Amino acid sequence: MNQVIRIKTLMLRQGVTVSGLARELGVPLNYITRVVDGSRRFPRVRAHLAQRLGYPVEELFPIQSGRGRNRKTTKDTNKNEGHE
Repeated sequence: MNQVIRIKTLMLRQGVTVSGLARELGVPLNYITRVVDGSRRFPRVRAHLAQRLGYPVEELFPIQSGRGRNRKTTKDTNKNEGHE
């Protein structure tokens, strides 16, 4: 099952809402929606959501290779060639 669908389904079943989570954490709604849809990784939001749903963070948000800030791009690789 797609992770986004799984998280949304768990939230629906347990009565956890985006607005409720945002209120609990004191963050904008879009922080929650971005974490749920996988476009951002706000650790505090992930941890709170996982706790509310009763799952380990690692189970709700498995590490996805090739994503994140430390990913090297082709541009980065080319820039570093010949500079050893």
